[in-house]
Amino acid sequence: MIENAIKKLNAAHIREPNHLTARISPKNTNFITRWYFKAHERNLERAYILARKGKIVLIERSPLSSVVFSQAYLNKKRDAEMRHFESYIKNLRDNHGIRTYLVYLKQRKIDTVIATMKKKSYLKAFSKIKFLQALDYQLRVAIQRLEKENLILVLRNPTQKSLIKLLK
Repeated sequence: MIENAIKKLNAAHIREPNHLTARISPKNTNFITRWYFKAHERNLERAYILARKGKIVLIERSPLSSVVFSQAYLNKKRDAEMRHFESYIKNLRDNHGIRTYLVYLKQRKIDTVIATMKKKSYLKAFSKIKFLQALDYQLRVAIQRLEKENLILVLRNPTQKSLIKLLK
């Protein structure tokens, strides 16, 4: 769906950061987590530059995923990073007229997620159901707060047509 939307809208596509494809060797989990926050920040900056030029930009993932991961798996509060993300998208909206949309394309079954994670050695430690439930809960809470503050508009399972119509 995203690939079709990118083509139809002639949109810029910024891929999800991935420490494996970036060849970042994991010194420890905190190192990788910091790398993800910086990668997300670079993606937001690229998106901002493109959006200011009138381009529609689709970014895979957001800093929300790293914030929630840190809180659920590493038991670390990431309030500063969350506030930074909130102020960033608020600045886009208030000072530049750029809206932020969060799109959920499909809900995945927890069993499928766990099975996929257990197949990958670097994800196996995070495949415990209680961690995934904590991750899901914290993500829903963060998204609801952003939505309530009118900082983002959340689209859940949009059709191809409705997604393109909204983003035009």
